[in-house]
Amino acid sequence: MQTEYNALLKNQAWKLVKRPKDKNIIGSKWVLCTKYNADGSIALRKARLVAKGFAQIPDVDYQETFAPVARPGSIRTVMAYCAENNLEIFQLDFIMAYANGDLDEEIFMEQADHFIYQGHPDYVYKLQRSLYGLKQAGRQWFCKLDEKLKSFGLNPLSSDKCVYKLKNSKGIEFSQNVKNGQITMSQSKYIENVLEKFNMQDAKTVKTPLDPNVKLTKEMCLKTEAEKAEMSLYPYRSLIGSLMYLAICTRPDICHTVSYLSQFNENPGMPHWTAAKRVLKYLKGTKNRGLTFRPTKKPLVGYAYADWASDITDRKSYSGCVLKFADGAISWESKKQHCVALSSTEAEYIALSECDKEIVYLRRFLNELYESVDETPTVVFSDSQAAQKLVQNPIFHSRTKHIDIRCHYIREVYERGEIKINYIPTDKMAADILTKTLTFQKHDNCSTIPLMKVTNRYQLSVQRSELKSFSSSSRPVSSPKSPLDRIFTIKREFL
Repeated sequence: MQTEYNALLKNQAWKLVKRPKDKNIIGSKWVLCTKYNADGSIALRKARLVAKGFAQIPDVDYQETFAPVARPGSIRTVMAYCAENNLEIFQLDFIMAYANGDLDEEIFMEQADHFIYQGHPDYVYKLQRSLYGLKQAGRQWFCKLDEKLKSFGLNPLSSDKCVYKLKNSKGIEFSQNVKNGQITMSQSKYIENVLEKFNMQDAKTVKTPLDPNVKLTKEMCLKTEAEKAEMSLYPYRSLIGSLMYLAICTRPDICHTVSYLSQFNENPGMPHWTAAKRVLKYLKGTKNRGLTFRPTKKPLVGYAYADWASDITDRKSYSGCVLKFADGAISWESKKQHCVALSSTEAEYIALSECDKEIVYLRRFLNELYESVDETPTVVFSDSQAAQKLVQNPIFHSRTKHIDIRCHYIREVYERGEIKINYIPTDKMAADILTKTLTFQKHDNCSTIPLMKVTNRYQLSVQRSELKSFSSSSRPVSSPKSPLDRIFTIKREFL
């Protein structure tokens, strides 16, 4: 506590003033926490003084609160970009980040427990800097960081305001082979923590995240209040939330299963809970898997697939989309379609349309990174030749006139020359894993298709001395002459 308190004093976070009679005074509290390195070892234990932001009054103590965060797809795309161009990567952490933001409002806070000023116990803090717990803390830190990054010649991309590029030039583990340019993203320690959290660290492993012979329905949901009260003792939603983070960051192989299980969040039954625990058993046996990117000089490519009427409850189809760059998956989605498709062709057409929207975004993102415009159409693979012809043929007829207008956006993008649809056999369709529960052999085949490669980090054909791992505590590895070296002064300025 003393270390944190001294740091806040050094940062001039507040000044002590008499308690105003006509102002809102918010409370304060100490929060004890432990910070970990990427490998799970303890980095430090610390105490953090936070404001009780729930007592803030809108339009008095705060105005805007929104603060942007980087999209997971953007992070993966940058990793792929670095692998493709053989760039070295690093991470850094800002000490007391939120306490560096400037405040626009006049905010008063109670003195910190155990540090009451002698002789002035009724005085309060008038905050001069933002503080953890304030509703605007995240936004004020982003504004401060954005201002500093721009002063060093870094400009945010219009496609993602959290990704910056020089004008002249979260528990995710990153490793890079400097010699061959290969970059791997994984979350093995996070998986271990989740297993421990839900007391599954000693469970037996399974080969697939969901049993293909088990069909989960809403009929399995609980009906009586007594059953619901008993089921409330099981942290189903908490488990799904933990799995969701894995699914959106580094584990496309569980994406469909998590999406499928999440539809029972409001009223899960015991079969749903058992199925969710099975995902943990699968993760235990595959915890060292991760996404791998390597230089290929190949363009962005997409895969779109649909499983027609696969949901036995409402007969809606599931769409799967995955996009590949630098030999790795940078974006994927498993999603139930918004309407009932009347044919497999219609389901595949809708899946192509959903995939097309992500392609348009990523093309713009990559164009900004490379500072050039790629006029070459992005290839999208589909196993439906009928859906392919439907995109290429703008004529409406009796079988397609009912399709929602939003789905026809793909025709416009196709006519602009931004995409090209190619046929691929179903057994080579990587997006199949995002639409249905597969048997072990099919699941394993999809997981090891190069575009969605979840490579075991301990099977990489590199020497340990060649592998550089990066965590929040890693030191920068760029050359002192590199333009990136200028960024490190930011950290020193904020200390």
